[in-house]
Amino acid sequence: MAFECIACAEEHDSTPITLANHPVCSDCFKGSIVPMFHDALNNETKRPVKVDGVPLNPHDYAAFFDEEFLKNWDAKKTEFNTPVQHRLYCRGSIDFFDTACGAFLGTKTEREGMIVCTRCRGSTCTKCGEPLTFMEKNYGLHSCRTQTEEAENPFAGMKRGEDYQICPQESCQVKVGLAAGCNHMRCPFCGTQMCFICGSEATERSGHWDVGNPCPRFGKKGNARAIHDPLPRRAGILNRLLHWRPRRRGLNRQGEATDDLPLGDPAVVAAQIQDQERILATPEGRLFTSDHARLDRLHTRITFIEDTTPSRNRTTQAWNQTRDAHNLLHHLEIAIEVYITDLRRGTAPRRPLRESAVHRHINHRITAYVERLGNAIGRFPELQGVLTSYNEAWAGRMEQLWAGRDDLGDERLDDEVD
Repeated sequence: MAFECIACAEEHDSTPITLANHPVCSDCFKGSIVPMFHDALNNETKRPVKVDGVPLNPHDYAAFFDEEFLKNWDAKKTEFNTPVQHRLYCRGSIDFFDTACGAFLGTKTEREGMIVCTRCRGSTCTKCGEPLTFMEKNYGLHSCRTQTEEAENPFAGMKRGEDYQICPQESCQVKVGLAAGCNHMRCPFCGTQMCFICGSEATERSGHWDVGNPCPRFGKKGNARAIHDPLPRRAGILNRLLHWRPRRRGLNRQGEATDDLPLGDPAVVAAQIQDQERILATPEGRLFTSDHARLDRLHTRITFIEDTTPSRNRTTQAWNQTRDAHNLLHHLEIAIEVYITDLRRGTAPRRPLRESAVHRHINHRITAYVERLGNAIGRFPELQGVLTSYNEAWAGRMEQLWAGRDDLGDERLDDEVD
């Protein structure tokens, strides 16, 4: 069975390994995915192992792991699924040098009790987690130390979403603070990506902080100086065309987000949809559809590379080039609107996109990323192809551009329009 590996982009005649609905060759799986599982065995900040946002289970790929690994994986899963504040660890010693044992003993209890560690034979109180001395163990002399409410809750008097937030991961639920900076954060204990403002799970590329959404990327919710992400994230072509401009109208003169975004009259929206379908049936619209599909395919490949790159390799030149290509891709997703902007119906004359401050800024960023990539852009031929088309369109040479594109057959265009 022939397939193209999403990671190495090479053709293979073997049976593919499926990761989040993507085909991967065995060499790429062994070189990228297997090390991710080994890194996550004893490090819960790297669990669950994900590809394209989909959690992976090593038991689904048992041929690549031995029984001992899978047994240890399941044991650690039980530990990591226990909320941090309820975990009970052995504080006994495993040698004469007082080396801490640290074995996971289970869950704390509300009443005082005793549990004996099978590793070091030390005894631990099941309520407070303190190790028990010989006298406490044998004569019942142990008494849990009381703590004041202030000592137990250092966030007392603070406001959630402004001064602290609670990790949304059910097995964690710890309180974390954020002094300043981006509201996208990772829980320092379990690694869950989250929004500091609302406390919900949110990844870097989820669109959670887009213009028009409640939570800003920087600053506090409702603050006049709060900053949202200016570009919409992943969306269908019609949805992106319909909602991009209303979202832009949700910015005031200072470029700050406003709360009362226009939702659109149903009749107007229906007319817009009809107009967009007409646009997408034109040569320019077909080119837009084709290049948008190219960028979608490349986005899948780039995110797979990012997800499967070990942490130790995330400072290399190749990694930085991949990140620059990813950022360039997102800017091009909006920039190729230049193909079709003159085709929209309306009574008011339209200003060319080249005169738009927003699109001039986008074009400036595209140029900067291209300069940073240099010859490395050759690693991403799909990106290079779209970039060539965009540059021609931005320069006002649409007719020459369409005449020069021979990669779109009539049959493919008809399928995409339908």
